[in-house]
Amino acid sequence: MDASFESDPNGIAFDPTGVMELGGDYTQLGFATLKIDLEGSQPGEHDQLQVTGDVDLAGTLDVSTLNGFEPSAGLSLDIITANSVSRTFSNVVAPPGLDIDVVYTNSAVSMEVGSDILLGDVNLDEVVDFSDIPAFIGVLQSGLYQAEADVDQNGAVNFADIGPFINVLIDQ
Repeated sequence: MDASFESDPNGIAFDPTGVMELGGDYTQLGFATLKIDLEGSQPGEHDQLQVTGDVDLAGTLDVSTLNGFEPSAGLSLDIITANSVSRTFSNVVAPPGLDIDVVYTNSAVSMEVGSDILLGDVNLDEVVDFSDIPAFIGVLQSGLYQAEADVDQNGAVNFADIGPFINVLIDQ
């Protein structure tokens, strides 16, 4: 499409999943929603808005997965590319259990899939508190890896995690 575009209240949705090229500017108003579907991690398997002009954001980014696709932690996908990007989405909606971070640069918006790991929740009760201390000590003594105990996130559970673990407890 070779035009400038201003969002409407019904939002923008791509059907089928793929790339929408806009040869102008894109302005998303505060009441509007940009819907991004993820069906895979390869080009064409997820929605992407490619704008030759400038992008001005507000409103909602609504991310959905299709056909059983489960993005893995660490996956990063460009969802908007542009000459320039200003402002950010006011709200981000994602499926339950999908932890995404939206990353804004001067010329792109990407989403990165995080993990639902709660650092310090070594006993896996979804709360970091003093009841995690015995479990943390047990993981340290066992020499086994548990992501929740790797509080400094260096890929190993060792004595270097003790300080960050105590800081997480204090901050709770």
